[in-house]
Amino acid sequence: MIPDIPDIDWILGPEVEASLRALETLGLTLDARFRPPHLPNLRRVLARHPGLRVVIDHGAKPEIAAGRLDPWGAEMRMLARETTVWVKLSGLVTEAGPDWSVDRLRPHVDHLLDHFGPNRLIFGSDWPVVTLVASYAEWLAATDALLAGLDSEARSRIMGWTRVSATASKRGPPRAAEAPTRRPGLGEARTVRVDPRAVDRQRRDPRFPQPTFSIRSPSASSSSSSP
Repeated sequence: MIPDIPDIDWILGPEVEASLRALETLGLTLDARFRPPHLPNLRRVLARHPGLRVVIDHGAKPEIAAGRLDPWGAEMRMLARETTVWVKLSGLVTEAGPDWSVDRLRPHVDHLLDHFGPNRLIFGSDWPVVTLVASYAEWLAATDALLAGLDSEARSRIMGWTRVSATASKRGPPRAAEAPTRRPGLGEARTVRVDPRAVDRQRRDPRFPQPTFSIRSPSASSSSSSP
């Protein structure tokens, strides 16, 4: 957790360099949490390692509760223009505070949509941390509202298919709407076609189980049990 490291320049240090170089060489994806003060250093890292695949968790935690777009907005705009990073659309309601609303989230989400687009945004639940201020269902409904202006293909990419591109090997993501399955016994591996619309229907199907666990804030009594 990079934000938990006191030294903001830690990621630039020589002790990290070998790991970053290995990730770049192997074509693996660095999925990491950053906050706005870390973003200039992330751009420096990616200038050194232009082939490094990076997913920024939680939209880099903008200061939504304070109503500030910049400097987060300016840094994210430069990252979108200068690098190939992906960004998770998650962890935003906790940054907006207990009285969060879709309207409060919208300027920051629209900024990400404008500069990264559906091919570089990835939906994430941030569960169970999200339950500090909202249920999974509430965050999912808010996401639907925030993405309502997009067509179904763009929404499907954000809700699942972009993750495939972000975590695929250097050989590239699988062909559109295709996914390999496990080998059925000793026969040849086979490929099945997957309809993104069917995935979306399953997500909305009330018969499909949704997370029901919850967590308590650090100040809450530890004697309570969870299901």
